Amino acid sequence: MTRKPVVSLLTAAALAAGLAFAAASPASAVPCGTKDTSTTIDGGKAGYTLFCTGRNRSSLSGWVEDTRIDGKCAYLRIEPRTGSPFLRKACDYGTRKNFHADLDSDSAAIRLYIA
Repeated sequence: MTRKPVVSLLTAAALAAGLAFAAASPASAVPCGTKDTSTTIDGGKAGYTLFCTGRNRSSLSGWVEDTRIDGKCAYLRIEPRTGSPFLRKACDYGTRKNFHADLDSDSAAIRLYIA
């Protein structure tokens, strides 16, 4: 008899983990010269442009926005091909944060997620 509640709890935990993971965009490798790119997930959206500024250098400009009243933040994770990854975030429904960063890289993996 105790078997059903345990299976139900495991199923609920697996579903909850899947739902938490679903609130993220896949990381995409963005080469410099990429213009006006946007991504939207449930709870957030972002837009950005990656300009080439020289050999293995680029300039990333854009915004990230929180689109859900849930007490969570929208994060944009930027992972340059070379250099350290960093985050930009927007918290509170309707908040949009602009950003600019100079990268010592000609591409970056960019992912939007909620946490």
